[in-house]
Amino acid sequence: MSVSAQRERVARATSQIRLLYELRHRARRRPDPIDVSRFAARRAREIFDADGCGLLVLDADRAHLHFAVASQSTAREDSASRLAAVRVPVEHSIAGWAVRHDRPALVDHAVDDPRFYAHVDRQTNMETRAVLCAPLRTGQGPVGAIEIVNPASSSLGPSDVRFVEALAAEIGGVYERKRLDDLLGRQLRRFAGLVLLVLGIVCGAGAVLAHLAWALPLGELAARPALQAAAVATATGTALLGLGWRKDRDGR
Repeated sequence: MSVSAQRERVARATSQIRLLYELRHRARRRPDPIDVSRFAARRAREIFDADGCGLLVLDADRAHLHFAVASQSTAREDSASRLAAVRVPVEHSIAGWAVRHDRPALVDHAVDDPRFYAHVDRQTNMETRAVLCAPLRTGQGPVGAIEIVNPASSSLGPSDVRFVEALAAEIGGVYERKRLDDLLGRQLRRFAGLVLLVLGIVCGAGAVLAHLAWALPLGELAARPALQAAAVATATGTALLGLGWRKDRDGR
């Protein structure tokens, strides 16, 4: 290896370590998956001087991936909007292979690889030559992949694959924390809904019994503040329970 190539590798490794540190710090301050992904994709593209870097996330059917984030070089900026509309099949793509097998992939000649999905190039007028990608791992398995397209360096090796794998793990961790936060939120909504529903039913029954015990006119029953409060609590509890069930059904 020439001296210039060694210097390039050392400089790249230094930038990679710095990015992992910055990403972890950013994830603590702003734990939003899309914000973290945009930052990571832009910096990874710059480190590898690549044409693009994208975060592909599984659709609800888990049969396709979509570009949640796409950071393109200046010469390829017009392709970013087109990527947003592209769906990549999990069964017939390099990123999909990484997700299905939970393994990183370094492909030097993409067009010769049977896993390569050429439709993306046709949709974006790009020419994919090389791909470096790794799965975004969570407690529920991979939810997508980070994919670096056409890295400029010709001396990529195992250390670069390990870096992209570590980068994907950091991003996957942010998605996992978001999933757990959403799960906790749904559980709290269901619990609050159940409490309000039971409280509303009990209070409503108590208001009716008290009204009857005092032999008050039935026409005045609906105007009793206790019964109105019970109705509000019951309706709110039912709405919270329904919201929690709908979000569970939709996988959010």
